[in-house]
Amino acid sequence: MPLTCTTHTAPANPRPEPPATVAVVAPSADLHDAVRSLHHQGTPCLAITLPHRTRPLTATDEAPPGHYAHTVTHHSMRRTLAALRTHGVRTVVAGSAHGIDLADQLAEQLGLPGNTPLTSILRRDRAAQADALALAGIAAPLQVRATGLRSAIRWATHVGRPTYVIAPADTSAAGPARTCRTHGQISLAWGALRRAAHRQTGDRHLVIQETVPGPHYLLHTVSHAGRHRVREIWCETRTPGGLADRADRVSGTGLLARALTLYLNQALDALGITEGAFRSRIAYPPDRGPVLLATRLDTTANLLAATTPFGPPRRETPLPTTRVSLIARHDATIAPQALRAITSLPTVHHIEGETLYGGAPVSRTVNRLTCPGTLVLSGGRRAIEADYRVIRALEDQLFAGPER
Repeated sequence: MPLTCTTHTAPANPRPEPPATVAVVAPSADLHDAVRSLHHQGTPCLAITLPHRTRPLTATDEAPPGHYAHTVTHHSMRRTLAALRTHGVRTVVAGSAHGIDLADQLAEQLGLPGNTPLTSILRRDRAAQADALALAGIAAPLQVRATGLRSAIRWATHVGRPTYVIAPADTSAAGPARTCRTHGQISLAWGALRRAAHRQTGDRHLVIQETVPGPHYLLHTVSHAGRHRVREIWCETRTPGGLADRADRVSGTGLLARALTLYLNQALDALGITEGAFRSRIAYPPDRGPVLLATRLDTTANLLAATTPFGPPRRETPLPTTRVSLIARHDATIAPQALRAITSLPTVHHIEGETLYGGAPVSRTVNRLTCPGTLVLSGGRRAIEADYRVIRALEDQLFAGPER
């Protein structure tokens, strides 16, 4: 019987699938480092820029060369969707507040995880947020959205509170809110805030609301598939002029953290948030309980959350931590000797801010975008308090260089 030989042909190696692309809608400048890092890790990003006519005056959603694998300018849903399918997009995120609406629509059309477009406004408008909370029976500040000064003063007269807070309706606006006691103060703040709101967000609407007493807490959250996780809690202190002064980390295991987390979980559900990273400011008057003042997109954390597993919360550092926001009272340059004296303090752990170096020009601090930098202090509480006082004492010398 003749022997037979059967030849088995090894299957050709299947062609590896290209890495899934992340689409970033209306990317802001503060995303550039995160996008570059993702590129080095093998995750390409595609930028979707908006037409110039639809952008706010100060929008920076330009995709710099080398950061994004592709750039698509949005002109129509059909063309943009076709481009995203061509490039194998598997994740869509908003790269700034004015990209929220389009990101929600694109994710829904592509069948990708995202928030429903029906509630997009609730993720960027503080008046809509307060209305949604009140409708759900969740504590919210008394407020009204307006463009006209007369209607704002009429509402303040009707409500009869001792003080009011006026802020842009769009939560992405960087300028500090104004606290007003009289109709005259409301009038003075109204025009300047309307102009700032229009420049930064394209929306002239302002919100006037009651002043909610008590300490303010800033909660950083990540949501996925309707589940919310609080990553960090900070107790924030501001200057009398409304500028950021310092933020002290709050332990995530105490009764305070539990009360804030339970309240915020309900609030995020009411705002229709099922995906993404956000920062929420909550006031906590002792006789009233937590009250959400505003929730805004956390752009860098939002991109990173969309590209990392939704795992357990990271372990907290055992040491107290404080973030000190530097304040320049006028345009100047940074004095190198004063900077060395500050950064050599025992509890100064690191610096946040690319422009914080000797000889660097700085602008007068008027909002969070013009903050020259942040010092992160870590150590014993007494040591942190001592170094904080030294930093404030040296601040005038730090920004005493020649004005630009």
